Amino acid sequence: MGFSYANTSTSADLGDDAGASTTHLADYAPSVGFGGGVSLRLVSGRQAGLSLGLGLRYLTGGDVDYLTKGAIRRDADGVSFEPKRSPLSMLSTQIGIAVDF
Repeated sequence: MGFSYANTSTSADLGDDAGASTTHLADYAPSVGFGGGVSLRLVSGRQAGLSLGLGLRYLTGGDVDYLTKGAIRRDADGVSFEPKRSPLSMLSTQIGIAVDF
């Protein structure tokens, strides 16, 4: 259980290692997740071992506001935003190698 943070930002490459970026919209939402995984021993020796780790994690949360392509508009009055709102959910996989020594 915790909180998720989502932000929408833009950046511009101005050449010669220069650039500019700004965050236009940021939002927090409560979240909850669960996951699991396995560790498979590949090599086992007296001095060292090698294992492969596989995991899957699901995170779901409340609704967040964010901007999509074309949602930032410039006009004579300045800049306007048209944010979208949807639940923040994510499924992630993990693959790792562990060396025991």
